Amino acid sequence: MHSDIVATDELRHGALTVGGCPAYLTEWHVTWIKPPSTLEERIVVKTGSTQAGPGLESVFIRFADTPGSHPQVSINGVVSSIQCPA
Repeated sequence: MHSDIVATDELRHGALTVGGCPAYLTEWHVTWIKPPSTLEERIVVKTGSTQAGPGLESVFIRFADTPGSHPQVSINGVVSSIQCPA
């Protein structure tokens, strides 16, 4: 799969709070050999649960970045729906 990537540009990274839980986000734009390019995010949420090892959950989101689409709006919708397990 890595051989199909032409370029990657990191757009942002850092700490945030998701569903009341501390989290870390990395977002990047990926240009592939064949269109479409994609906007991708990986969000790691610290849940506080010790039953799943370190209490981390990872969410990976990929949206096609095509003319007429607005992937960031959709990504924001997915992120806002993440709930921190009790």
